[in-house]
Amino acid sequence: MNDNKRPLYIPIKTLDSDDFIEGIGKLEVAFIGAGVMAGLILGISVSGIMQNSLVGVAVSIVFSVLTIGIFRRDGTNENMIRKLVIIHRFIKTQKRYLYQYYNVLEAMKINQEETGRENRVA
Repeated sequence: MNDNKRPLYIPIKTLDSDDFIEGIGKLEVAFIGAGVMAGLILGISVSGIMQNSLVGVAVSIVFSVLTIGIFRRDGTNENMIRKLVIIHRFIKTQKRYLYQYYNVLEAMKINQEETGRENRVA
């Protein structure tokens, strides 16, 4: 046989998308940009209603940070929305299975002499 063969190299943690920053690619940048713009509009609206610009800036910053947290992918390549979908599907799946367990050994009535052991209750 040929002993000069090298083992197969399988890279670990190779992602299927090109990221600008870890967890943030082109699609995430678009979503985060839209979220920051919505946060700015919401902040301006709140500051106009409350007559306090500090509250509007705080609302805008909080909304922007939440948008980044929701749309950024983690090490498993899933964002917060995808994780919530997975949890929702798990909650909706069937947890009870309507079957009865049938123990074949209890039904066979094996004698103690055949097994060579005594039935011990612990």
